[in-house]
Amino acid sequence: MQNVKEKWLKIANVYYVLFALGVLGVYAYFAYKQQTPDIKIEEYGLSSLTAIVAIATIAYCLIILPFIKRYSIWIGYVTGFAFYGMLCSVATEQAIGGPYELYFLVLILTINIFAALYGLAAGMSVIGLIAIIFAMEISNTTEPTSFGLHFDAIYSLLRSSLTVVLIILLRKYYVTQLSDKNNYIEKYLVKNEVVKLLTNSLSDGVIIIDQNEVIRSINPAAVNILGQEAKDILDLNYRSVLKLKNSDGSNISQDKEPISKAIAEKQSIQQELLLPKNGNDIFIDIAVSVITNEDNQNLYGAVITLRDISTKKKEEAAKSEFISTASHEMRTPVAAIEGYLALALNPNVSKIDPKTKTFLQKAYASTQHLGQLFQDLLISTRAEDGRIVSHPEVTEIGEIMQKQAEYFAVVAQKKGIQLEFIISTVNMQNNSKAIRPLYYTYADPARIQEVTNNLIDNAIKYTEAGKVTIGLTGDRNVVQIFIKDTGMGIEAEDIPHLFQKFYRVDNSATRTTSGTGLGLFICRKIVELYKGQIWVQSKKGQGSTFYINLPRLDSSQAKAKMMHDTARTDK
Repeated sequence: MQNVKEKWLKIANVYYVLFALGVLGVYAYFAYKQQTPDIKIEEYGLSSLTAIVAIATIAYCLIILPFIKRYSIWIGYVTGFAFYGMLCSVATEQAIGGPYELYFLVLILTINIFAALYGLAAGMSVIGLIAIIFAMEISNTTEPTSFGLHFDAIYSLLRSSLTVVLIILLRKYYVTQLSDKNNYIEKYLVKNEVVKLLTNSLSDGVIIIDQNEVIRSINPAAVNILGQEAKDILDLNYRSVLKLKNSDGSNISQDKEPISKAIAEKQSIQQELLLPKNGNDIFIDIAVSVITNEDNQNLYGAVITLRDISTKKKEEAAKSEFISTASHEMRTPVAAIEGYLALALNPNVSKIDPKTKTFLQKAYASTQHLGQLFQDLLISTRAEDGRIVSHPEVTEIGEIMQKQAEYFAVVAQKKGIQLEFIISTVNMQNNSKAIRPLYYTYADPARIQEVTNNLIDNAIKYTEAGKVTIGLTGDRNVVQIFIKDTGMGIEAEDIPHLFQKFYRVDNSATRTTSGTGLGLFICRKIVELYKGQIWVQSKKGQGSTFYINLPRLDSSQAKAKMMHDTARTDK
């Protein structure tokens, strides 16, 4: 059995039932015709014993097998095959000497071969049935075939030998498969008492599924999270139990569903999603770890870990709301202080001595920094909660970057560094008459400008000499913006954390340069808002290059989108 996928085992199981029903139907026809259940039709291998075995085969395959499978799929299907083999053997015995004996002999030979392919236990069980029939012939309990006892002996030996040879030839494959998939899951995870003890003691929910996506084990914490009984969950496909949604409440697409994605890609995935429970949606942190054979990458199944983070989400929402409200409220008095300091520094309004002016200038600069901090806090909390204000439209990125290059060229010149603007390898500052390609995307131009402002300003700020390059390129699907500098570069260990909240690289340049540690975090959130990507490539002492990829629209798509937006606005 081990080298047959379970879907084929299920199909074979259906065939056993249909075969047994067919035998039982023919038996019922003759029993009705002869008005007695005690019949013996040798031509068809029928008798009351055949009917009993057929009923037993149907009862096992339809009623008993589902319960056996909970313990072991291997034993369940092999036993089903043994019932089928017994039915064929009994029919063969009844038909010996009849006109259809040759067909029954071919049938039982086929069963032998199938048994060997099906697995060790099935092969041995059929060999046992052959031995019983031949023993009955020797003891004169039943008559040999018309070919004679010697032929039956040779034929029995041939069938048994063929089965044994096939089992030996496929032994290595059986051993591999026996340790694989359901048997691996059953032996090492589902039935392992140590694993049970560990999972049952965890506060996180743990669900173990096999390679067919069937739930094989579930711990008490998972039962509590799902709000169902364990008996109502086991042996079900996980999709009927874990009806996951996106964190915004929308239905999750098949390619984004973490469990099927992890199984398909054979890699671990962690995600925050919504899970319906008792009519409400709860936030869960779901982690999927696939279990595979390290040698051949065969999939055994997966371990799904669930954590209810609804309380954590409420606390985060409350914290974000407090920061947002506080930042908004504090911006007003800070703006007022900044305004009054600006008036005090205005020579047309007041006369102050140089020393006092120095103090006021420092206070004014600090107030500006404080105002920027509150502004960044407000934007970052809204970005984190998905509440950032955005008015997307068809935007030509080249036009935005042209204006950015013109503005920051003056800033860079004041610092004594060069700034160049390149579109698809053409330097637009040295060749102003060049026809530049149009790079359309669907985004809020103000937000894109905010992101590029931050990146270009940082590039100039952290470059003491050399140049800053603003680049724009792309292909049919992507618009790519890059900002390259010849500054100090970034340490390798800092790069993975660069776009995290409040993270700042600790070096001599950052200590002397003001910053909130929120700029790159906000940039990442804005870029992701438009289904884009942002990343950096840098080496210490060799400068840095920041990249932004945004989905590109061709001219026809841009025109159609603009017409659609115009029509929607007019309604």
